[in-house]
Amino acid sequence: MGEPGVKLSDRSSYLGLTSVDELAALSRIVVRGPVTTIGRPHFNSSDGGFWHPALHDEPGVVDVAAELFRDVTIRADEVWGTTDPAVVRGSALTFRVHGGQVLVNLGPEAINSLELTPQSAYVFSSPPEVDLTIGEQAVFFLPYEAIDGLYDGRYGSVGKLVATHELAYMFAIEGALAVNAYRPNFTMSVTQIKHVTSANLATRARPVPPSGFVPAQSHPTRD
Repeated sequence: MGEPGVKLSDRSSYLGLTSVDELAALSRIVVRGPVTTIGRPHFNSSDGGFWHPALHDEPGVVDVAAELFRDVTIRADEVWGTTDPAVVRGSALTFRVHGGQVLVNLGPEAINSLELTPQSAYVFSSPPEVDLTIGEQAVFFLPYEAIDGLYDGRYGSVGKLVATHELAYMFAIEGALAVNAYRPNFTMSVTQIKHVTSANLATRARPVPPSGFVPAQSHPTRD
């Protein structure tokens, strides 16, 4: 018998995005280039290893979800817009997206705490929203975001470059068109999308999170 699949709870970034103008406004970096590396799936933890809020007790701090990610590296052959002066033509950029599948071995205590059927191993799976391939040429819309997780035994966050919208952040270039497979109404000419990017870049983007680990804040206690 194969290992049971365990579906993780994922955050959603699908709501509220209605136009390429808004996609650009929420982004801090827009580049065109190839995918050069797709990393192995990992959890939102210091070493990428498995964890679960049911196995971690941190008084006064709200639990966060264990999530699966992949780190994708692209080469910026063209920079269409950036708020980061370090991003130039030829830069290698690594951003984080949800998705992947990992095999995890769990001990009896963890199995009981998670109320799982006893097995020798478990498959934790979170299907990626966008299929990526090495060498694929595309335009990528990216901001910085604080990613919650369990880092060195504590809840907190680390800042990473991520996809602006996990369904619509990437455009294939087909001749004179920039084609978005997941939002057909976003497809427009390359000239148009460059203009939209220039006019709207980062006008609604979140602040860049601080570098390094930021511990989660405890809830104030009531008297």
